[in-house]
Amino acid sequence: MNGRSQIRDFEDVICMDLRYQENWSLMYDIKLIVKTIAILFRKNYGAV
Repeated sequence: MNGRSQIRDFEDVICMDLRYQENWSLMYDIKLIVKTIAILFRKNYGAV
């Protein structure tokens, strides 16, 4: 999964949050930031 925007089940959101907390590191955050920036600059990005 690449994010929480399409997840509808609250339990899945909680699981993702817990997984993030258990695996947190500075490098992990940097990777998430880079991935987010790359998505923002993709062609055809936007709301449908």
